[in-house]
Amino acid sequence: MNRFYIFHGCLAIFGAVFTFSAGATMLSGDSSIPIIFEGLGGIVVLGASVYAVLTSSSSEFDIGNVAFWAVVVGTVGVLLGQVLQFV
Repeated sequence: MNRFYIFHGCLAIFGAVFTFSAGATMLSGDSSIPIIFEGLGGIVVLGASVYAVLTSSSSEFDIGNVAFWAVVVGTVGVLLGQVLQFV
């Protein structure tokens, strides 16, 4: 699989997790400035990663191993944390 799509897919998942987490918190009645910023930040990360996939060339994508795996492992950690929080 192409690292370009894995990297941006992980960023999109990361953004979606933060967006949905903030949305769930706001729906439960808790609304504060940090939660609003978390939701907005998640929307921006999600939108930027989708935009990059739609407008960039995967052949021009170049990222180091450490940065790539940091994003992948970080996304897995965020997903695990959210699953454990809602279970």
